[in-house]
Amino acid sequence: MPFKKLLVVSRPERWVYTLGAYALGLVAGASESGQVLNLRNFLWALFWLLPANLLLYGLAETGRERSGRNDLWRDIGTYTLPFFPLLFVSGRAAVLTIYVFVITAIVLGPSGRGTKKSPFLVAVSSLVYLLPGLFGYLLAGGGDLLTALFGAATLWAFAIGLFESVPSLSSARKKRWLKTDVSPYAVTILSIILIVAAAELAKPTLGWTVIAAGDLYTVLMVTALFFIAQRRAGPLVRLLPLATVFVVIIILVVVGEHRFGDGDFDFYLTQEIIQR
Repeated sequence: MPFKKLLVVSRPERWVYTLGAYALGLVAGASESGQVLNLRNFLWALFWLLPANLLLYGLAETGRERSGRNDLWRDIGTYTLPFFPLLFVSGRAAVLTIYVFVITAIVLGPSGRGTKKSPFLVAVSSLVYLLPGLFGYLLAGGGDLLTALFGAATLWAFAIGLFESVPSLSSARKKRWLKTDVSPYAVTILSIILIVAAAELAKPTLGWTVIAAGDLYTVLMVTALFFIAQRRAGPLVRLLPLATVFVVIIILVVVGEHRFGDGDFDFYLTQEIIQR
């Protein structure tokens, strides 16, 4: 398959979900900048761009033709094989996470069958985005998993999956090909609640950055409520990856600066939250 077509089927507009989660996991798990900025981590970042997203989206994009899927599997192997030596220098827990990602991406990921029959199944399939973050966290030497951060990430992924199902849910109800009583308004409101809850869970650790991120997502989702009736929420939903780019950059810059530049990151954020 031509490389240009591979880029298209990997859906570059969604690369931020895997690469962004990986980068945030690195920063959350590291205790010094050297655990984030090194060649091994940079090479793994390349994996979370093309190969990982080919696995997530490629099968769905190439259709049901056996030849197309066979070509895609061959290309996935071609672009994944160069990363195999990295498994020997990445730690057992991180390597196990990669294996789990591959299995989960096939079974529950967006390329899996049946995930578009229900907005809740779509949301469950979005939980696959937690694994790049967990991988980054373990790769950087993260010790005890921060329960609040993991919970916040889970709520975020579920909210993103729910909200992304709104346009297809609205269209399906209109055309009556999806037998469900789930309202796109209810799904959007639930997405907002989950985003707010995720921000609150992460606030003690990440401070004001996640509040700003939650506000950005909330504005986008609240605005979508006014366009659902006209079935025009699609463009707003498609802005989610762009919003996520801004969220990831803000958190990485602010958290990275204070974690690796100003000493005790947890103490700094605790004092900032108290002052606010």
